[in-house]
Amino acid sequence: MHGIMKFDTPKGEATILATPPRELWCYTVMKPTEITKRPKRPRGNPAKGKEVINEGYPDQPVNVGSDLPSHTRRALVDLLKRYKHLFAWTPTDMVGVERKVIEHKLMIKLGVKEVKQKKQVQGGDRNRAINAEVSKPTEVGIVREAMFPTWIANLVMVRKQNGSWRMCIDFSDLNKACPKDCYPLPEIDQKVESLQGFKLKCFLDAYKGYHQILMSKEDEEKTTFYTDHGTFCYTKMPFGLKNAGATYQRLVDSIFAKQIGRNIEVYVDDMVIKSPNEEKMLQDIKETFKTFEVAMMKLNPTKCTFGVEEGQFLGYYVTRQSVQPSPTKVDEFIETLTPNSLRDAQGLNGKLTALSRFILKSADKSMPLFRTLKGCIEKNNFQWTNEAEKALQRIKEALHKLPTLATPIPGETLQVYLSTLGEAISSVLAVEREGEQRPVYFVSRALQGPEINYPTLERLVLALIYAARRLRRYFQAHQIEALADFLLEIPDGGNPAKEKVWVVEEAPTGDGSWTLYTDGASSREGSGVGLILTSPEGEKVTYALRFDFHRSNNEAEYEALLAGLRLAKQMGAKAVTALTDSRLEANQVNGSFEVRDQRMGKYVKMVKQLVGSFGQFTIKQIPRSENKREDTLTKLASTCFDHLSKKVLVEVLRERSIDEQQVNTLTPAGTTWMTPFREYLQRRVLLDDHDKAIKICIKAPSCAMVNGELYKKGFTSPWLKCVDQARGREILQEAHSGQVGAHERARALTGKVLRMGVYWPMIHQDAVEVTKKCWECQSYALVLAKHPAPLSNISSPWPFYQWGIDIVGPFPEASGKLKYMVVAVDYFTKWIEAEPLACISGRHMIKFVWKNIMTRFGTPKVLISDNGLQFAKNPFREWCTAKRISQCFTSVAHPQASGQKEVSNRTIVNGIKKRLGKAKGNWAEEIPMVLWSYRTTPWKSTKETPFSLTYGTEAMLPMEVEVNTLRVTNQDEESNTQDLRINLDILEEKCEESGVCQAAYKHATERYYNQTVKEKAFKVGEYVLRKNEASRAQPQGKLGPTWEGPYRVTEANKNGAYVLETMEGRPIPRTWNARNLKKYFFLRKRKDVTLVS
Repeated sequence: MHGIMKFDTPKGEATILATPPRELWCYTVMKPTEITKRPKRPRGNPAKGKEVINEGYPDQPVNVGSDLPSHTRRALVDLLKRYKHLFAWTPTDMVGVERKVIEHKLMIKLGVKEVKQKKQVQGGDRNRAINAEVSKPTEVGIVREAMFPTWIANLVMVRKQNGSWRMCIDFSDLNKACPKDCYPLPEIDQKVESLQGFKLKCFLDAYKGYHQILMSKEDEEKTTFYTDHGTFCYTKMPFGLKNAGATYQRLVDSIFAKQIGRNIEVYVDDMVIKSPNEEKMLQDIKETFKTFEVAMMKLNPTKCTFGVEEGQFLGYYVTRQSVQPSPTKVDEFIETLTPNSLRDAQGLNGKLTALSRFILKSADKSMPLFRTLKGCIEKNNFQWTNEAEKALQRIKEALHKLPTLATPIPGETLQVYLSTLGEAISSVLAVEREGEQRPVYFVSRALQGPEINYPTLERLVLALIYAARRLRRYFQAHQIEALADFLLEIPDGGNPAKEKVWVVEEAPTGDGSWTLYTDGASSREGSGVGLILTSPEGEKVTYALRFDFHRSNNEAEYEALLAGLRLAKQMGAKAVTALTDSRLEANQVNGSFEVRDQRMGKYVKMVKQLVGSFGQFTIKQIPRSENKREDTLTKLASTCFDHLSKKVLVEVLRERSIDEQQVNTLTPAGTTWMTPFREYLQRRVLLDDHDKAIKICIKAPSCAMVNGELYKKGFTSPWLKCVDQARGREILQEAHSGQVGAHERARALTGKVLRMGVYWPMIHQDAVEVTKKCWECQSYALVLAKHPAPLSNISSPWPFYQWGIDIVGPFPEASGKLKYMVVAVDYFTKWIEAEPLACISGRHMIKFVWKNIMTRFGTPKVLISDNGLQFAKNPFREWCTAKRISQCFTSVAHPQASGQKEVSNRTIVNGIKKRLGKAKGNWAEEIPMVLWSYRTTPWKSTKETPFSLTYGTEAMLPMEVEVNTLRVTNQDEESNTQDLRINLDILEEKCEESGVCQAAYKHATERYYNQTVKEKAFKVGEYVLRKNEASRAQPQGKLGPTWEGPYRVTEANKNGAYVLETMEGRPIPRTWNARNLKKYFFLRKRKDVTLVS
């Protein structure tokens, strides 16, 4: 076969490429003997003969076991003839179960819309098959014509293996509208195994089982389907409905309630009568027939078998003492050709799943199939690989010699064998009988995600857990012994299914060689080594070593070898094989190369000293391509290892291994808290202070001296080593922010150090200080929701005395390139002025204030704004000074300081959005209407409208004129002018009353606000951090800091506003509110400490 073919054409050279699936298909066709010509696995078939029990229908005999004694066979035949009316010889014999016993209801959800599928046209041969299939059930009343149905489905014709057609109905839309019936179906395995131990069995089949249950009257027409001769619906329960199986199971469970488990097993429409002997079989059949007679159910005579010892039930072949796979399913899988499409591969996977109970390590054998199927789904391109084809052939070979599964007897002890190989875990449940192990169930599955990286011990525990969950009923009913390369211990005198289970690794025997892979590297970023030590049992220890000083590549290679040898010595290895990619190192240690460098000589000497600890040692050079993982570890360790997995052991080496070290014992100059305890425990000497001496006597029994060191009894660890406070703080610093630190809070940090086995009296207080002064913890601290200072109200003594001004936008560009809106609000009357602008420079702000405020309401005394350049810089600032207008600026990122204008902005923007709809470019045209509505709406704080507080009278609205309200009908033009003048005269009084209302409203708001205040004040000279979200001095994002700084407080204003400067003395422009500040704690520099645990 060729994968490519080229040939000449009139238009040039043409090329034909063959896809891999086609090549494999051709390979299957060329070698069919490897797949289909193998001898089939021999299996027993039930010995049965044909018996005619109804002379009127000699072509419909029943099956009767031929191994039955003659007298039993005659009695059985007589019994069947006596109850021949229970068999449906023609479709008209099936009357169905009475409606009072059971009927099928759809229970469609409320509010679901009816679905009438669009009619699909069928072909000529399909139409003929449809007409034939519909005419039969119509004659016997299973189907009737439907008039004006609300639900209509299409027919789906499926060709059978014999070439005929099967009529199915697409009830998908109807099934979606129906809730699921949660009535449970029996467990298939339990039903199959319950037949074990019974000599004789009778396999029964209900005649058109589902059609024996009537449909609910109101639901009949909802099962309507199309034909060329009209629309028809079912009067009896059809196949394909969502809850049909649950309804049928409910029926058989109710009518056979007294027999199930005793002499019959039922799963939907599959029924088996089980009997221990011939005499009991006749009694059981008679009892069952009477039940059928009462329920008015009918049997299919040609599919019923009576008095056999074995047969097929629920996809299994059941014998007297064992369970075997269905011969049909096994032969179907063996005869399956190589898949040519994704659908074929998925079907093959489904067939394999049905047989997995009988295949040892099925997941391991099927792994190439799984990879191929997963790759095809992800790439959306089917390509059958050679590995998948080989795996398929291996599985077919295994199916030729499938074991026979046994069924446990109550009280038997079962053994579960655990295994892990490659990327799968497997287990087999077995029972020992007559000195022979017989399998009960095979369980296997592929490892997923991080499970692939589990060590052998964890894989075996995972296999045990998976087996216990999958085979829960066996584990609950029997005592289980788990067997593997590890020892399983079960406590005595308890139920092993309810007690804890311990898995203990067996001690290594010492036989076999340990393998050591090493690699070292040095670069400008740093230097480090990586090594992997593998035990004879396959357990791997990954190790990385980082150097705190620069060294050559050769030195790094030797340090890697020395670290690996020391690790192997600690693990108790007797024979070690070291594999390295350094040619110099391997040959110098072997003696093939001469050592000329003095430093290398020291390394070789130290290596040979460690080698003497092993019974056998070999060092070999391997190509770098075979040392990839160790090389990766080395590069990681030589740069940064903070992100390495927790399973990678990391150590920092401060000095070279060959450097001679001098150890001196340091005696503290002064005494510590441990000195009185040492003196009392060693020499029974107490302090002169009576009270302190009593404390020592009380606490001393919980302490002990071991090798000159003081230890204290603890609850986190049996014994805690005592250290002085200075050393304890160093340990806290390392545990909090060192190599093993995660910046925990004080209590978690205290527990972490105590679990390490260290103690001193002020450990928690010191932990609080360490966490409080940690820079990372301060810069990433959470923002408290509490208010830092009491509410400070801004009040205006008189209308138009104090205004707030702000810029809103940008908006979608309107005509005239208008993108912004400047808004001004009077703090007393709540009057708002707004104007759209295309440019927001300082000169435009001057024009707005002059046109909309000063020429209409006079010169304001105070203007409150944010720190925008339009307001804080010239020319606007010089213009305000010239007009004697005082400017007040809010703190940075603190809009609460000008709450009035922020509320006004929100009100105007919301009003514009609601009026615009989808025409976003017309926002500027809607501003006058929004302002008019705002000015004529009363405020809760003033109880007046801004218009009435400005002009003394409520405005006449257009709607009042249209409706012709009382104000319009009673208007007197002569007295109107006089009334308006009177309103203006009493406007001052109205403003006074409004001021009182505003004061009361603000007082209530202040009282509510101050309930959640947690005061936060800073003094001049203290250091603070700024909220990064407000200052944006550091990068933003998920990983950005919450706070940045520090800064020094130079001025503390009232109401929580502060002036800051940098550490270099440069002033920070604008004030900052306490809400955006946090106190900073300095941490003194410390000497790095490495923890060894």
